[in-house]
Amino acid sequence: MAAKRLIHRPPVVAGVAVLVLCALTYVALAPAWRYTTLTSVPIDRQVLSAGLDRWHHNGVAAAVEDGAVTVRLQGGPQGRVHVMTTRVAMPPGSDALRIHVQGRAEQITPGPSRWQAGLVQVWHFDAAGGFLWYWPKSVASLSGDAGWETFEAVIPVTRDVAASHLAIANVALSGTLLVREVAVAALKERWTSAIASAVLIALWAFAAIWVCRAVLRARSVLAARVFIVALGAITLAAVITPQPYFERASAPVHSFIRAIVTPPEQGPAQAGIRAGEAAHGAPRVAQDGLPVRFSRSEEDHFRIGFKDAGHFAVFFLLAVAAAAAYPQAGSVVTVLYLAIFALATECLQLFPITRSPSLSDLAIDVFGVVVGTATVAALRIAVSALRRPRSRSASPGAGS
Repeated sequence: MAAKRLIHRPPVVAGVAVLVLCALTYVALAPAWRYTTLTSVPIDRQVLSAGLDRWHHNGVAAAVEDGAVTVRLQGGPQGRVHVMTTRVAMPPGSDALRIHVQGRAEQITPGPSRWQAGLVQVWHFDAAGGFLWYWPKSVASLSGDAGWETFEAVIPVTRDVAASHLAIANVALSGTLLVREVAVAALKERWTSAIASAVLIALWAFAAIWVCRAVLRARSVLAARVFIVALGAITLAAVITPQPYFERASAPVHSFIRAIVTPPEQGPAQAGIRAGEAAHGAPRVAQDGLPVRFSRSEEDHFRIGFKDAGHFAVFFLLAVAAAAAYPQAGSVVTVLYLAIFALATECLQLFPITRSPSLSDLAIDVFGVVVGTATVAALRIAVSALRRPRSRSASPGAGS
């Protein structure tokens, strides 16, 4: 009876509550009303009035086209990166930057890595000049051949950020990146947004306690129930932990796996590249304080793979434990509830500054749930087939 209540009442209500909380979180933390503008600087006018001298640039051309300052950046083989950067002035009390830009791609051929395209980013540095690789930075990424598109991104900043640089680069294998209407605004968070965040955090905590209580009260193997609650709690703690602390906490596991799966260094060239990179695969920093962002970085690729594997493994284990503990729920119900939990973990990443929700992470989570649930279902079918008694052959003359 307790298991039926778990399936039909508490999880349904909790699922609806989580979906409502997800919607409220996205609305409450939407930049459109979360911030008010302090200052706004049209960067393209700086280019027009002072030329490219105010930018750190390489192989970049600017001209007035159709009444607007248009910057052209050619793509090319690795080692011929065309990039321009300028420091963004942040007045005291700034809580975020809003970057507005129009971009156009002309036969841009992307490379095998995600960063090999036409890019607009914001690079952040701490007081010691270290590059904060984990800070949100992406504004636009263009490839192929497309007309003018408008991009806008709001990127939070805190005291950890001592300096921010706007970077426009074409690191594709070929093609031309064009940008115009570039503007940067410094934003201040409204006090109503802080109150809304506190209320939402309290509601999320209440929902988590409610679901845990329902899971622990249901009839099932105690070890399975404890495992589900413990792994769920660890997952929630991981997604709301700021990225620097999470990196330090997971560093031993990361290093252990890295040592196992990474082959020995192949000669001095690779060793030189490794020695030039900062810890955790952060881009190297040049003498002028700007990151050499587009050098080879195997560690970046490994970190992405490590994160994706972690997402899959966690939700695979949750699915296996849930399907084994509550077989009466059915595969569809298990997948549905764990998919809602995966959505909740992504929404909660709206709260920490250095974390952000991702549709690709959500897709990996749901894939892990589906594979885990299907694995348990297949094992049940196999075990059932092995236990099924063989039908006895009818004796001669039977039924005559």
